[in-house]
Amino acid sequence: MVMRTSTQRHQYFSEDNTRRATVHESYEGWFVEFYENDKLMERRNLFEHNEQYAEDAAENWVLNVIQING
Repeated sequence: MVMRTSTQRHQYFSEDNTRRATVHESYEGWFVEFYENDKLMERRNLFEHNEQYAEDAAENWVLNVIQING
């Protein structure tokens, strides 16, 4: 799959600034990038969901609700 251009719409930070999430809108739909210590941990495509769902995923990342192993 090839990502076309996208626009960052929102950005979330953890209280200690170790986690960050960016919410993007693209031609395909919404996606979120999860960062930890400025390292991209995952790009999660949420194309079948709406903006609120993407924002909730971003917030869950910075609140440590979402954990990524690896």
